Amino acid sequence: MKNRLTLVTVATHKTHELDRFIESAKYHGYDYVILGLGMEWTGGVADNGRLVFPGGGMKVNLLKDYLSTYEGSNSDVILFTDSYDVVFNEKPDELLSRWDGNVLFTAEKTCWPDRDLEEEYPNSPYGYKYLNSGGFIATVGDLINLTETKCMDHDDDQLYYTLKFLNGDKINLDYNLDIFQTLNQSIDDVEIHNGRVYNKVTKTYPIVIHANGGVGPRTYLNKLYNDMRQPAPKLKQLNGDERVCLQMLFDKKHTNPSIMVESLSYLTYDKRLIDLSFYNNDKENQWAIENYIKNNGDKYNSITQVYDESKGVYELREMSFKESTGYDGDYVLHNDSSFIIKNKDTIQLLMSEGKDIISPMINTEQTFNSNFWGGVSDDGYYLESYDYHDIRTYNKKGTFVVPFISGVIMFSKEILKTDLFSTMFSDLDKEILNYYDEDHMVVLANTIRDKNLFMYITNKRYYGKFFN
Repeated sequence: MKNRLTLVTVATHKTHELDRFIESAKYHGYDYVILGLGMEWTGGVADNGRLVFPGGGMKVNLLKDYLSTYEGSNSDVILFTDSYDVVFNEKPDELLSRWDGNVLFTAEKTCWPDRDLEEEYPNSPYGYKYLNSGGFIATVGDLINLTETKCMDHDDDQLYYTLKFLNGDKINLDYNLDIFQTLNQSIDDVEIHNGRVYNKVTKTYPIVIHANGGVGPRTYLNKLYNDMRQPAPKLKQLNGDERVCLQMLFDKKHTNPSIMVESLSYLTYDKRLIDLSFYNNDKENQWAIENYIKNNGDKYNSITQVYDESKGVYELREMSFKESTGYDGDYVLHNDSSFIIKNKDTIQLLMSEGKDIISPMINTEQTFNSNFWGGVSDDGYYLESYDYHDIRTYNKKGTFVVPFISGVIMFSKEILKTDLFSTMFSDLDKEILNYYDEDHMVVLANTIRDKNLFMYITNKRYYGKFFN
C-alpha cells in the first residue's frame, strides 16, 4: 500500500509568491497544508517573509503542533518546504520514487547561520555539503522523533536541525540533488531543459526548487518559473464597467508635447470610464494639456490636473502615486509622457491579463533599451539576463515576471488598497531623485519586490515606443 504524502509549509501572510507556491503545488498534484496563515510571525526579525537575522524556530513549532494532531499513520510521508521562495519541478510519484525512506534534508553550498561549523561537515561530491532546512522529507514517525527536543520560536530552525545532523542523528543530505535544489551560490549550475529545471553539475532534475538567499536567487527563480511547466495562463473576463484612472506624468519638456497628449484620444476604452489626470511642471507642455482638455474634456468621466513649475518630476511622481492610493475605481494606469502608447486597445488588453502590476513592453527605436529589465543587481539596478533580448525582440512572447518595469504601468485595485505608495520616497534624497528620473522607477521596483509582489511585462502585441 502506497504511503500518503502531504506537502507542509509555513506562511503567515498571503503574497504573490505564496500564490505561485500554491499554483505550482496544485499543478503538479501535491496535497498541501499551509501552517500559520493569519498568525503573527514570532520567528525572529523578518522583512516580508525573508529572515533578516537567524531565526525561524516558529516553523519547527508549527510543524510539531501539526504532527501532534496528525490523524494518519506514522508511516505517512511529510514533505516540508519553505513557501515564498519555492516551486516544484515534478509530481509526487516521481519524488517518492527517488526517496529511500530515510530522513532527507536539502544540501546547499553555504553554511548558515554559523560558519564556524563548516569544518565539521563531511565532504560532498558536488560542493553542496551544508544542511538547508528549507526542504526535507521524512515519515511522520521520524519527524516526531526528530523534533522532540525544545525549540523556541526565535531560535534558528536551520541551526536546530544542523546540530542534530552533526551530532549523529539519522539525517541524510541530498548531495546529488535528486530532490532538492537551492539557488544561493548555485545560479550558474541550473538551466531549463524542456520546461524542467536541470542541474548541469549533478546532471539531475531536482524536484523542489528553493531560491534561498537574497535578491539574485529570488529574481532568478522568477525567471526559471517563467519557463517552467505551469498552468496555461487564463485571461480575465472583463465586466465592461471597470473604471480606470489614467495618469499622464510629463517626465520632461517635449519639443512637441501635443503628440504625447493626443495619443490618448486614440485609445478605444470607453472614455466615460476613464478618470484622466495630468501632472506637469513645464509651460509648453501645459499649453498642449489645456488644448486637449478643451477639445476632449467632456468625453471623460473626470479630468484633473496638477501644474506646478516649482515641483520636480520626482515630486510630481510621488504625488501621482500617493493619489492613486485613494482612487475608488478598479485600475490605475500610470503613463510617463515619453512613452507613446500606439496600441489602441492597450487598456483592456492589460486588464484582461489579470495581473496586479503589469506593463506593456515598449522599446526605443534607436537603441536596445526597453521599459523592463530581466535582471537586477543587489541594489536594484540593471543586470544582464539570459532572455532579455529574446523578449525585447519578440523572439519569446508572453507575459513574464520581471524585476523592473517603467514608463507605462497598470495597478489593480488590490494594489491600490495596500501601503505600496504611501512611504516609498519618504526617506530618500529629494534633490537626487529630481535629477535622476530613472531612480524613481528603481525605487518603485525595489519597493514592489521588497513587498513580495510580482511585476509583469507582456509582449504578446506591439504597444508603442518611447523616446530615450
